[in-house]
Amino acid sequence: MDSENLVAGQSYFIMSFYDHGFRTPEIRTVIYIGKNLLKQGKKDEWYFQDADSYIEYGSFFKLPKEMERVVHVMDEESLSLIRDLAGLIRDLTELKKGTYGRRPKDL
Repeated sequence: MDSENLVAGQSYFIMSFYDHGFRTPEIRTVIYIGKNLLKQGKKDEWYFQDADSYIEYGSFFKLPKEMERVVHVMDEESLSLIRDLAGLIRDLTELKKGTYGRRPKDL
């Protein structure tokens, strides 16, 4: 996912796989909160929150620390796990066709 296209408050999806053969996907819905909110290092960080706590309580940035929530802090490399809805549909379609993860010259 191109970081320039992320919109705070929008739903995104973390797509990873349980297996190395790319046969069993795991998909988690997250809400984009913002960039470099609690920056701890020299590199940029993007913050995503689990959809459940965001919908119920709002952004973790405004919640007391004792409130339960899951926050994903992503660096530029790990943003490759993030999909918007169109990207998720595209990847699941490729997975169904058996072409997910293949480079064009492999097809």
